[in-house]
Amino acid sequence: MKHLTKFAIFIALLIPSFANASAGGSFSPDIINMIASGQQIHIEMKGRDVLIEGTLYPLEQAKKLELKNVYIENVDDDQLDLVGELNSILILSLEKAQVSPAGLSRLNKLAKLISFEISNSNIGNKGLEAIMNALLLTPLHRLKLINCNIGDDGIKYMTSHNLPPRLNNINFSDNNRITTEGIRYLANLSKRIEVLNLYLDVEISNEAKNILTDAGLNELTPGQWKKR
Repeated sequence: MKHLTKFAIFIALLIPSFANASAGGSFSPDIINMIASGQQIHIEMKGRDVLIEGTLYPLEQAKKLELKNVYIENVDDDQLDLVGELNSILILSLEKAQVSPAGLSRLNKLAKLISFEISNSNIGNKGLEAIMNALLLTPLHRLKLINCNIGDDGIKYMTSHNLPPRLNNINFSDNNRITTEGIRYLANLSKRIEVLNLYLDVEISNEAKNILTDAGLNELTPGQWKKR
């Protein structure tokens, strides 16, 4: 996953020594080193066990690792509920998630989350609503929803409700139901947005580009906008 490099340094500063967490040598030194350096950790939920980089641990034991940067594929509602028990997570990336709005509401357990990404997952507008409500009180400052079947109505809901106070980096790329109307809603966030990524299959119209420009956002590259 690109664009996570700047988080790696930040995470490394937050992570304490894992000497005690690895009591009895029960955790792989490679996993401990990956966590300590802020690298992304691939996990799978297996009932109340967690497969971490190919090694299976009971959930209660996995909590001791204090995972910070986690990537999960094909997670469902019940599994996402258990992921919430790993409440040390700062960065969570979901790929091909099979989750409902009710399942996404369980993200509220991850109170420390600073970055959330979900991609190639058919969550739709209702899923976006659930995410925004679940993460409202978190320190979230980056949100990436890529190819998630989100359209103008989802953007309208998001921009007309309270948002996590630190959110300033948004990526809605490959949500090709977003039209000029949705972009007009996004422009309402121009006072808080530092970076907006909106790579779509159909080129953004000149009208939509002018809306973002008039709101104080400059197009750095096609589909990427940054506050002036």
